[in-house]
Parts: sequence; C-alpha cells; structure tokens
Amino acid sequence: MRRILLGLMCGGLCWSGRATVAADVHPVEFWRDIVRHEYAVPAGATAPALARELAEFVGHPDPVLRDEFGYTITAEWVRRGTLAPEDLRLLVPIWRAHLRAAGPDRVLGRAFGALNLALAAAADVRHPLLEEPEYRGLLDEALQLLTNEEDLRGWDPAVGWVHVTAHVADLLKALVRSPRLQPADQSRVLAALARRLETAPEVFVHGEGDRLAAVAVAVAMRDDFDRVEFLAVMTRLAGLPEGFSGIAPVPVAYAVRRNAVAFLEAVYFALGVQGLKHPPAKATAEALLAAITG
Repeated sequence: MRRILLGLMCGGLCWSGRATVAADVHPVEFWRDIVRHEYAVPAGATAPALARELAEFVGHPDPVLRDEFGYTITAEWVRRGTLAPEDLRLLVPIWRAHLRAAGPDRVLGRAFGALNLALAAAADVRHPLLEEPEYRGLLDEALQLLTNEEDLRGWDPAVGWVHVTAHVADLLKALVRSPRLQPADQSRVLAALARRLETAPEVFVHGEGDRLAAVAVAVAMRDDFDRVEFLAVMTRLAGLPEGFSGIAPVPVAYAVRRNAVAFLEAVYFALGVQGLKHPPAKATAEALLAAITG
C-alpha cells in the first residue's frame, strides 16, 4: 500500500523529473478556490510567489494543472496588473527552459512555455522587461520552433490542448509588435510562417490558421512595414498547387493548399477590419487581394 501511495504522489509531483517536496506545493483545491474567487490572491500569500509555483505546471500532463490553473491564473494576474513586469521578468527563464526542451515527450512544455512567454512578450511591449539578448534569443527560438515542431496536435482528448503552432504564433505576434523588432526580422517572420504552412502534413482545424494570420497582420501594422516582401510571400502561398491528382486529393499537398488558403483569407479579413480605423491596412488588404487573385 505504501508503494502505491508513493506512486500516486509521484504521478502528480515528480512528472518533470525534478525533486519536489509535497509540503511546498499547494493542493489542487487551493488553486480551484482562487478560480472560484475570481482570481483573488489568498490572504497571506503573494502573487509573485504563487506565480513561481504555477510555473512548475508548465508542461504538466494534467490539463487542469497545466492550462486551467498554470496558464489561466497567471494570465488573469497579468491582465489585472496583479503581477508586475519585474515579477514576469523572473518567470521568463523558467518558461524559456520549457520552450527549448527537445523530444516528443516535452511537447506540452514547449507549447505552454510559448503560451506563457507570450504574456511576458506582450507586457514587454507596454513596459520593457526583457534585455535585448533575451528578446533576440526568444525571437530566434520561436521562429525555430514554429518551423521545426513535428507535433501539430491541437486538441487531444487524452491530454487536452497541445497547440504548439497556435501558442508559438501568439508568442511571435507579441514579439513582432515590439519596437525591438528590426526591419530585417520581418522577412524572417514571414518566411517562418510560410515554411510552417508549406510543410504541415494535415489540415489545421483548431484555429491555428487564424493565430498564424495574426502574426502576419502584426507585421503589416508596423510603421516600418515592408509591403513588397509581404506581398511576395503571400503571392507565393497563393500559388501553391491545388493538391489534386485527377479528382482525388493528394493528402499532404491538399492539406498544404487548404491551410494556405485559410491563412490568406484570415489575413485579408483581419487587414480589412484594421483598415476601418487604419487606412494603410486597408491599402494592404486591397494590394493583397490584387496580388493573390491577379
């Protein structure tokens, strides 16, 4: 019986390979109470300390701990200002270690490392908290992960959301909005988007296309936007083969084509919406339509 109990404890506490002392970890009900009480920080606790504990749930196999508690509570505290920029600054190395983790068994860490880092990158736009080398490193790592990730699952009934593609797109969107992005980086970002769309062997069905499109729109909304480069990449995607052999779809080629079309439609629509208040976005949408239909 003692061995069984130890095994159950290890399933919840030792998943990451790090030694964890049970007394130092709040029980599930503690986090559930925070959600029930509209994310108020419990009396006697501090948000920064709790956020560091929540960061241990990044990549956890339990979707409740990983997503509902680990990410959602942290995101709410960021949105409300409960966590200050300097608090996020201390969490970045923890999240970034997950982003870099290799191997199929670490995909949840990569996915939710990226999603949590998107919080920090978005906050960095409003109030700089990243050092320049950190920003550059995050951009490099996000671009590499977007193009190289092999696990393209969205929702998996067994583990909940995986969604690496969408989460890395969220991180890239925040990084692209930063004044730290250099003009030459725009082509790197667009190339990574195109590479992901051109190599994904299955049709995205969990909103990945919209999240990728949001990155392209963030590029297009910059003051230093390179429209020529942007339209060249979009035109290339529009020209991908239809993906049929006779009347039968060729699985991978058809998936690539469907993903590219969905992406282009999402980019065009989003630019049109932005164009209601930002005339340059409307001009870009019109140029995009002309480029991909002409």
